[in-house]
Amino acid sequence: MRPHPDSAFLARGMALGYLLLVIYASLYPVVTWRDNGAPLFDFLFSRWPRYWTGLDLGLNVAGYLPLAYFLTSALSTRFKPGRAALAALFLSVGLSLALEIMQNYLPSRVSSNVDLGTNALGAFLGALAGMRWGGALRVGGAVHRWRMRRLHRGKLTDVGLILLLFWFLTLLSPEILLFGTGNLRQLLGFAPALEFTAERFRLVETWIAASGTLGAGLLAWRLMRLPSRWLLATLFLLALGVRSGAAMLLMTPDDLWRWATPGALAGLAWGLALLYGATFLPRVGQQAAAALALLFCAVLMNLAPENPYLVHSLHIWRQGHFLNFYGFTRLASSLWPFFALAFLVAAGPGRETREPARDPI
Repeated sequence: MRPHPDSAFLARGMALGYLLLVIYASLYPVVTWRDNGAPLFDFLFSRWPRYWTGLDLGLNVAGYLPLAYFLTSALSTRFKPGRAALAALFLSVGLSLALEIMQNYLPSRVSSNVDLGTNALGAFLGALAGMRWGGALRVGGAVHRWRMRRLHRGKLTDVGLILLLFWFLTLLSPEILLFGTGNLRQLLGFAPALEFTAERFRLVETWIAASGTLGAGLLAWRLMRLPSRWLLATLFLLALGVRSGAAMLLMTPDDLWRWATPGALAGLAWGLALLYGATFLPRVGQQAAAALALLFCAVLMNLAPENPYLVHSLHIWRQGHFLNFYGFTRLASSLWPFFALAFLVAAGPGRETREPARDPI
C-alpha cells in the first residue's frame, strides 16, 4: 500500500526549498540579461575545459544529489520507488539543462556541458539514494520515528525542522560571520554603516555570534517534545563541525579553525550561557528571547563593518563554480532569520508538554 501523500510533507518541503536555492545559485548574480548571439545548444558540444579542479566537479555532483533525493522521497508517495527515482532524475537533469541554457543570457555566467554532466551524475546518485533510503523522511521512516519521540507533532514542527536544516546551510560559507544571518545589505548593495576598526569589529562579531547562538538554539528548543540540553549541545557541535569542514574543503586544511577568532569564541561562550539560562524561562519568555535575538543578530549583521581580511579571502575562493556556492549560501543566510521569525509567530508560545524531560541537566 502506498503511503498517504501527507506523509511526505517534510520531503516535499525540503525539495521545494532546495529547488529554489539551486535556481538562485545557478543564476547568481542576476544582472542585466542579454543575448550574446551564440546558438543556445553549442555548449553541449564544447571540448573539455582547460582549467578545472576536482573540487569544482565534486561540488556540482554534491549540489544535485540532495535535490534528486528529496524529489524521489516526495514522489514515492504517488509512484513506485523506481518510477519516482526515474521521474526525479529526469526533473533534476531537465532543470540543470534549462539553467545552463539560461546562463547564455547572463554576462557573468558560462554554460557548460561539464556542469550538466556532473549535475546529472549527482542527480543519478541522489535518485538511487532516494529509492533506497528516501523512506526515512516519510511516515514510519527512521527520521519520522525519531521525530515522533523527540519533537512536537504536526506540520508546523516539520517546518521548524526544515528551517534548522537550512540553518546548517548558512554555515557553509567561510566568509560569513559565525552564526550571523539576516544580512540584507549584501543583497541590496548597501555600503557598510560603520567604519572598520579592529576593536569595533571584534565587539560586533562577539554579539553576532552570541545572538545567533541564542536565536537558533531557542528555535530548536521550541521544537522539542522532550527538551534535552544534551541534544542542544549536539546540535551546536554538529554546526561547528560543518563550519570547520566547509572552511577546510573550500579554502585549505589550515583554515579548519578559521572561524575560531577571539570575537567568535567569546560570542559563542556568551550565547551558550544565555541559551542555558533561557531554557528555564516559561515558553512565552523563550519565544520573546528567540525573536529578539534573531532581530538583534540581523541588525548587527547589517551594521557590521567589513573586515578587509574577510573581503580579501572571499576574492580568493570565490572562483569558478564557487560563484554558485556563494550565491547559494548567501541567500539562505540573508533570509533565514526572517523565516524563523515568521515560524515563531505562527507557532506561538504553545503548551508545555506534560511529559517530563528525560535530560536532568
